[in-house]
Amino acid sequence: MSGGYFRGVPTIVKRVIKLLALPGILLLLVMGAEAWVRSRIFGTDPAYASWREPDLYTWRYRLNGRVIRSDDHAKLAARWGLLMPKAEHAHALLGWHGALDSLTLLPPGFVRDSARTPLVLLGWGWQRHSVAELLMRDSALLRTHQPVLLAVEGFSLDQDLLLLERTRPLLSGARVMLWVELDALDRLQRSFLDRPKPRFTSDVYVGVLEDAPVPTDPTAYVTTHPPDPGLYAYHLFRSRVLNDTLMSRSAMESRERQLAELTGKLLMPTLQAATKHGQQVVVLIEQGEAGEHTDRRRWAVGEACRKVKAAHHPLERRSGADPGRQGALFVQRSLGGGVLLEGMDSLRAELDRPAEFLTPLQRHMASILHDPSWLEKVRAKASEQGVPLATMVERDAHYMLDMANSEHP
Repeated sequence: MSGGYFRGVPTIVKRVIKLLALPGILLLLVMGAEAWVRSRIFGTDPAYASWREPDLYTWRYRLNGRVIRSDDHAKLAARWGLLMPKAEHAHALLGWHGALDSLTLLPPGFVRDSARTPLVLLGWGWQRHSVAELLMRDSALLRTHQPVLLAVEGFSLDQDLLLLERTRPLLSGARVMLWVELDALDRLQRSFLDRPKPRFTSDVYVGVLEDAPVPTDPTAYVTTHPPDPGLYAYHLFRSRVLNDTLMSRSAMESRERQLAELTGKLLMPTLQAATKHGQQVVVLIEQGEAGEHTDRRRWAVGEACRKVKAAHHPLERRSGADPGRQGALFVQRSLGGGVLLEGMDSLRAELDRPAEFLTPLQRHMASILHDPSWLEKVRAKASEQGVPLATMVERDAHYMLDMANSEHP
């Protein structure tokens, strides 16, 4: 009889067994499907090559047209040969150190010049926009400052801040220009890009460094810290059948809030410590894209600077603006010299004569130089347009002269 298996078993136990039978069968089916999918995607059968695509198994979200991905995406890409991990110049604290000296983490051959103030250019933006080379040719700047280029390709903000902390004893009294690129700020939430990097988590007031020292062998790292997206069978079904590939808006908002919080908890203590040890830090904020979420990232950086009373300067985001040119002009205007002030000495000498010996154009130029508020407006226009101040003074004077001539033909 069909009920023979349960003869003598209490009724309540029979009901429990029947209730558990279906979930148990479903669980076995899921486990079987998961084992089969994994055998195919981590095998070598070319028939399943199209399944070896990291986007099929990892959540991601769009931010102003860019796609923000996770560590699992990079780990799967490395596992499937779609990403070649980099292992050169490995560093146990920073992950890598670029062209910097592995012991001091300063530029090779750096020698402290007691007669000049160190000018630390921190952040990859100085190199990416070719600003450092321009500043290092600035004779007016070099007379009073010694440029120290701490720009490492691929560094995120946490790595830049760690680098600043490690080099602080050798750069006391320095002026530090920290370049923060908002569009790359989400790398703070990553521990693996094309190689392992430091990762911080949020504590009550500060960020806490995890997994230190950083593993220096990326291939071994992927083996010991494998991707963990969950059920591959589920992700394959979700991506291929349901076409559900992006993180929900609420999840995206949560990650961006966590990012803003972590940014402040890393930036504020570092800026406070720099000030305490005699370093003057100015934060230059590059916002390459428009959008509410990128604005929030900028607000997070700005708020962290305001709380510790650190200077910060957002670069213009208008169409056609060159962040590199703006960064160079800001440094030169702040420290005195360079492109912005080219020709000013000779212009002042030329106009340092009685008014009767000046041409009408020169009289207007002299009026601008002797009016501080007017000169400041002209300086702002020169900075915005990326031209020497002397050139903009002459342009404004021409405009005033033309206006006067039109009124009195």
